Amino acid sequence: MFLANAISKETAHNQYILFTKINSEARKIINNMLSEYFDKTLCSNQIIDADMVLLLSNLIRTYQQVKQKYIKSNLSIYDLLQYIDFHFKDLTLEKMASHFSFTPNYLSYLIKKETGISFKELVIKTKLNYACEFIKNTNIPIYKVAEKVGYNNLGFFYKKFKSIYGLSPNDYRKKNNN
Repeated sequence: MFLANAISKETAHNQYILFTKINSEARKIINNMLSEYFDKTLCSNQIIDADMVLLLSNLIRTYQQVKQKYIKSNLSIYDLLQYIDFHFKDLTLEKMASHFSFTPNYLSYLIKKETGISFKELVIKTKLNYACEFIKNTNIPIYKVAEKVGYNNLGFFYKKFKSIYGLSPNDYRKKNNN
């Protein structure tokens, strides 16, 4: 997006990218462009044009890599937990990893490191916490509560709920309605 705005004649902008270091591939491309410019031979202009495309592509790739490292370094566990809280119903590790530009393995490691529990456990606990709120504060049938929090298999929902809270959802409702 930055480069598209930078070359647009219709978009006012005051941003720029400063490359303080260039990689060896970009250095080779620049050297080749200079050679073609100063030692003109057949098709030198076309080679310079092609090298310019290669150079810009290389710089875009470098920019994206640096940008991703910056995003990752400024991301807090709160951001990850908030994302889970908003998307728990149908969330997968792959979807979340893609959203934050992580590999699934790295995201899984990061969540486990920061929370002490796995991604899967965290999503299950989030779903069940929301289920508890629905069960305590509404008269919605249990099967609808299970659907609202992302469980299509009612038996699995009951099993998980009981393993965490020690009660069936119906017993939990009875206990918390009094």
